[in-house]
Amino acid sequence: MKFKRFPEVMVSILLFMAANTVWANDKLLSEVTIPTGQPVPIIQNNGVATGTIQLYYTATSCTVGQFAQFNLNLEDVAGSGQSPSYPVLVGLVDNGKGTDAQVSPNPSSVSVSGVGWIAGSDVDGDSGTPASSAVLVTVNITSCDWFKDGGTAIANLGETTASGSHLDTITNVNIHINAVASSACLNLYSFETTQDTGSPLTAVTVNAVTNTKSKNYGSVSGTSPGQASVDALLVNTCASSYTVDLAVGLDPEWQTNPNNNPGNATFVYTTTGELDPTTDFSGITTLITSSSGTAKGETLCLQNITVAPGASLLATVHSELNTGYSGGLTISLLPADGDFDFGATIFQPGSGCTTAYPTASIVNAFHENSSGYSDIDDPSGATTATSDVTFTVN
Repeated sequence: MKFKRFPEVMVSILLFMAANTVWANDKLLSEVTIPTGQPVPIIQNNGVATGTIQLYYTATSCTVGQFAQFNLNLEDVAGSGQSPSYPVLVGLVDNGKGTDAQVSPNPSSVSVSGVGWIAGSDVDGDSGTPASSAVLVTVNITSCDWFKDGGTAIANLGETTASGSHLDTITNVNIHINAVASSACLNLYSFETTQDTGSPLTAVTVNAVTNTKSKNYGSVSGTSPGQASVDALLVNTCASSYTVDLAVGLDPEWQTNPNNNPGNATFVYTTTGELDPTTDFSGITTLITSSSGTAKGETLCLQNITVAPGASLLATVHSELNTGYSGGLTISLLPADGDFDFGATIFQPGSGCTTAYPTASIVNAFHENSSGYSDIDDPSGATTATSDVTFTVN
């Protein structure tokens, strides 16, 4: 009895196995190569039969726009199951879903003609002949928020086919762009000093009529001290010289002294050595230029100034409160936060202080307030240093 039933049992087992077997489709193998002149990432899992290719880039600066390009090579290899009805259209898509980095493949789809079809290089090394060029994938930065936080921008390239095509797209490409500390070597400071002594100035008294019974109540006549130097300091610790446009920004309620005469109010000095705002600047004697900047002094532009390696440049603007501001300065027109705000910004040389500095990642721009100086947390390239002078009304 047992021997008679054996063939029947074997037939049942074979039928069960056939009914539950998943036959493999043809597969599209993927491989990444880097074109000459493009940033080179660390590549993991490249050319594997299945899984995710990982690209790890590093970035020392961030600019919205194109970051890198890579080639995506593809090859169709045979499976053991149902053969696709060729040609099969394969879409190449951005799966980033609005992240800080996006991918743009060119072309955005390829037509796979059959087993052995190759785009770009031969992925599995079987000496196949490419049927078409590799897909060129561009990685674009859409926002620099991730870089300011010292984080990572992530993009993803996926491959898609129509349902039931029987051609498996078995690989995605994940792109990671990691922010790293920049090699900043230009230090930019903004600060104020008393015009006569050169001592640090962080607070002034606004002289005003505070007697509510006076017909001149609220009118402002000036400050104590009456004049100040609004200063910008650019220090070059780099190995090479740099040329920039440098703008000194006055608070809107301030003007140059003499008024409407920035050329006679602005002085620029250079010296060897790496200085900071705590320096005694009385020893700086090399005058290199004076400003022909904007009238009324709200922004003064010094164009094409060069700072040698290991040197410092100081721009001083003799300034005073503009008591004629908006038809006659009054207490009500003073800044509500109790601060006068000043700044220094570097721009692309020769642009008239209108075009952003092209390599901002080499700049440390410092913020000064009552607590001292701190580097502005903007590794994407802050090029504006700021400073505050507090005031009280008397």
